[in-house]
Amino acid sequence: RAVSLGQDGHLVKSMSKALPSIIFLQVYLAVLSQQCDDNSAYLQSHVKVKSDPCETAINSGSCNGTTCAACDPTPDGADIPSIGSRFPSGYLSCTGAGACQLAPAAASKFYDFKTSDDYLTCSGANACDRFQLNNVGAACYNGQDAGREGKFNLASSTCTNDVCCNGLEVCAYTHLTNVNTLSCRGKLACKDMKAELTGSLYCNSSSEVGAVGACSNDQASFMFSGNTEHCVECYGKETCK
Repeated sequence: RAVSLGQDGHLVKSMSKALPSIIFLQVYLAVLSQQCDDNSAYLQSHVKVKSDPCETAINSGSCNGTTCAACDPTPDGADIPSIGSRFPSGYLSCTGAGACQLAPAAASKFYDFKTSDDYLTCSGANACDRFQLNNVGAACYNGQDAGREGKFNLASSTCTNDVCCNGLEVCAYTHLTNVNTLSCRGKLACKDMKAELTGSLYCNSSSEVGAVGACSNDQASFMFSGNTEHCVECYGKETCK
């Protein structure tokens, strides 16, 4: 290396020959950084962000067997609606055969109503089958096998936490919690249901010709809690058996 005398007379090493190495290193690092950014952008452009295919319909408060046939709460316990403070009409309507069902891969997931002031209506064959909800104000199911094998946890609200199940094997194998009054009408309605109630239970098989067995079968379980009186009424053949 070349040397020279400083103003104080000391020898000073010249860095003229080291500068090319420093510049090369800076250029190399800049190129490497750009490559990392490019790779990151490439990966991001090829990664699909998972979303719930039912989100738009659910946000509208109106679902059918096409728009809400394979729902996937994203994430598990997702608040619905995802926009606004509650459903536009104050309830979620699941209308038509197969409306409001979870996708097989999402079978263990729940939706959470953003407010328990809203309620649920399910109408049509297999509507709300295996559907799972928390924080629901009230619910009503109409149609063959509607609400089958679902899990619905009700919550205190301006609604009275009542549930109605009307139809052939409606609400069969379903699990309900924090229900006030439960009404089961139809052949094998509420079959093998598990329900926790604070109010009363009404079971009626005779609402259809030849209907039998509402609130029946070996695994049916109705648990009552609270300090109020509870009424249990069973009408029709083999009802509450």
